[in-house]
Amino acid sequence: MGSQSVPALNRARSQKAAAAKNGLCATPQCSQPAVTSLAFQDLCIAHFISHAYALLDQCAVGENKSSTQLLDEGSLRLFLGECSRRIVDLCLAKDDLDNLQRACLFDILLWVGDLAEELSGRYYQ
Repeated sequence: MGSQSVPALNRARSQKAAAAKNGLCATPQCSQPAVTSLAFQDLCIAHFISHAYALLDQCAVGENKSSTQLLDEGSLRLFLGECSRRIVDLCLAKDDLDNLQRACLFDILLWVGDLAEELSGRYYQ
């Protein structure tokens, strides 16, 4: 189960559930409003960006021949689709994004596109 104990995991789940009810980011110690979700977590824009980068980084590591695949292909496709939809929704709904946030979202979208292209290349080989 990793380094976290069952009570610690239950406490984290309770905090996330309470944050979702309040419309706040589910990341512990964050009091920003949730603006979107990713992988079943309501997140503020900053934590959406950091979580998306972290998950994409795990996907990229999983592609290396020396490491194990972290997600099966179907789960990876679902994640890439969710991530790209959330970015488009954010860009259309939020007019108060700063340039750094826009650049990060665009970078994530490009990375998602690259991974999706690699997946479709595997399909046709």
